[in-house]
Amino acid sequence: METTMFLAIARQSALRREMEAVAHNLANASTTGYKSQSPLFKEVLAKTSPTERISSVIDQGLMTNTTDGPLKPTDLTYDFGIRGSGYFAVQTPSGERYTRNGNFKLDSASRLVTQNDSAVLGADNRPIVLPPNAGDIRVAGDGTILAGTQVVGQMKIVGFTNDRALKRGPNSLLIADEAPQRAPQAKVVQGVIEESNVIPMFELSRMTEIVRNFQQANNLVEQEHDRQRDAVRRIGKPSGAA
Repeated sequence: METTMFLAIARQSALRREMEAVAHNLANASTTGYKSQSPLFKEVLAKTSPTERISSVIDQGLMTNTTDGPLKPTDLTYDFGIRGSGYFAVQTPSGERYTRNGNFKLDSASRLVTQNDSAVLGADNRPIVLPPNAGDIRVAGDGTILAGTQVVGQMKIVGFTNDRALKRGPNSLLIADEAPQRAPQAKVVQGVIEESNVIPMFELSRMTEIVRNFQQANNLVEQEHDRQRDAVRRIGKPSGAA
């Protein structure tokens, strides 16, 4: 296969990857704490003629947009958001996981848990357990939990050297390959949830651009195919034939 055809098909493959990311972002535009993603590509330019060049790309994985999403007030006691870089730590059967989705609740044992019953961890790496029938629950910016005037625990809020290396798991949870660190700059806000940072109009604009670029690459593939077919037909003609 000649260079032009190869580069055009590689471009189409990259555009498919980008479209998948856009579709996933749009599907999660209302998912609490979701962070948008986009493919990370390295551009490669190659000449197709003395006056023309074609751009191809190498897929280098997904890049996560870690900017904060808007905090939506709910006024619910066990809803929490984080301002700044940081994550809630939770315990799952597969180990410790991390999330920006602070839509929590109490289970039958008065543990603070996610909607999927994963225990929210305290700074002591133990599940947070509130006193039975505790009233007037308040949470300070550093994650300290008070029942009235009594301190009953502190949420474990962590950060990472490279947030973009976090891997997505089920139920809005993230998996880390590196050890978490304290995130003193992160501030916990009670009575809110963090909305997705996806901007639907931006994603729709990206989708339109991807479709246009895919069509251009497809036209180039068809033109190159016609050129090769015409070349084969010419070569196959007997010498002197009309």
